Amino acid sequence: MSTHLVINTNPHLKDPKKVAQGICRMVKSSSAVEGIYVNINAAAKNGAYQFTVTSQLSQKK
Repeated sequence: MSTHLVINTNPHLKDPKKVAQGICRMVKSSSAVEGIYVNINAAAKNGAYQFTVTSQLSQKK
């Protein structure tokens, strides 16, 4: 079994901007399954990404 961290070996995780975009996409889709619609944005700040989230529950009739 390898002791290497996935973040160091997976080429898709090497670009922080792509990772942040992937997290946004994952949160949006996972939340929508539960009927919660979110708007999540990632912004680079001081070499790291910060996320802002707003959400809205679906209105079931």
